[in-house]
Amino acid sequence: MNVLHVSNSISGGAGQAAYRLHASLLKEGIGSKFLVLGNGNNDDIYHIPVLGHISKMEKLYKYINGYKKAKIYPYSKYKNIYQLFSDHYSLYSITKHEAFKNADIINLHWSMGFINYPEVINNRHGKKLVWTLHDMNPFTGGCHYDAGCGRFETGCQTCPQLTGINVEPDLASKIWIQKRKLYNSLDNERMSIICPSKWMSRMVAKSPLGQFKSRIIPNGIDCDLYKPFDKYIARERISVHKDTKIVLFVAGNTQNIRKGYGYLIEALRRIRHIKDLLLVTVGENTYAGRVDVPNIQLGLVNDESLMSLIYSAADVLVLPTEQDNLPNTLIEAMACALPVIGFDVGGVGEIIDHAVSGKLVKFGDIDCLAKEIDLMLADTELALRMGKNGRMRATKLFSQQKQAKDYLEHYYREIVRH
Repeated sequence: MNVLHVSNSISGGAGQAAYRLHASLLKEGIGSKFLVLGNGNNDDIYHIPVLGHISKMEKLYKYINGYKKAKIYPYSKYKNIYQLFSDHYSLYSITKHEAFKNADIINLHWSMGFINYPEVINNRHGKKLVWTLHDMNPFTGGCHYDAGCGRFETGCQTCPQLTGINVEPDLASKIWIQKRKLYNSLDNERMSIICPSKWMSRMVAKSPLGQFKSRIIPNGIDCDLYKPFDKYIARERISVHKDTKIVLFVAGNTQNIRKGYGYLIEALRRIRHIKDLLLVTVGENTYAGRVDVPNIQLGLVNDESLMSLIYSAADVLVLPTEQDNLPNTLIEAMACALPVIGFDVGGVGEIIDHAVSGKLVKFGDIDCLAKEIDLMLADTELALRMGKNGRMRATKLFSQQKQAKDYLEHYYREIVRH
């Protein structure tokens, strides 16, 4: 069996999740390959070079195919906060690549700007497609998370995320209609959907992708890499005093309002009485807002061994995200025996076992969020117990071995048989 994973990156939450699946399948003896944007190739990763200067012909191609701007910045609702809006076209042609031709199964991942939907979905090679949904973009009119508007169910008319932006009227609705037309043109047996969370599965059922067979398979991580280290050794490694009370926040981009950094800052302002309180952030971009609590910003960390040490150095991870699928950082933290706190939204409640491995807070309740952080920092025994329970939960439910087994036994082999 030959599987080709397609992703525009191997970094970021979705890219990491895709590559981890690929790596775990290799360990199981599966002929897994990875196709990604970039330069250079090796034994298992193929790169399609990133386009540089766009020629006049390419511009014409964009125009003819209705190609729209992939990054609209800023949204009026999220002023000065980076968000994504992507259509379903691309200048790249992956179906011509030998890795695509040689694969039995094409597993699509987060591929914004990389896959050309009409080309891939109606590929002339008749390849079976599996689409692992890392966000909502495959079934919306362009947004990657809908902020709860729910308009993807009925056509994405008058997209609230494009209000005040100088784009074609009802752009989101036009993209949604074109996506639905493509999906309706495809035999239901040719494509299957994998949802990392039950929440995503519920969203898919109400979307244009609801006609396809779907299964819930959570993302997996390497629990031998993400494991607890001695807290004081870890703190020495990141140059933090051993008696500091560390609240950790991790996001690919700390300026993305959806990840909830602003909620965390408001909560920490209410518990500034805690001695030696320190906020440690990991992620791209320095938060533009005023941060009036002691803090260290470590920037983007791609070294997973270092990330494991950072988790081990902290006292609690807080992720008050507004909407999310199955955030890797919560699973990674739990695997490192770090207690976690988050808003009960999306797939967060499927990761955190409330009052056992961490705490779930009602969305937007800053007072409760502050109270739970305060309690976790004050009660060492509680934090240790929840951390230990989190480690057990992560190894049982979110290991790479379990994920690979679920893909193989419940999906890939079944697809190949049919």
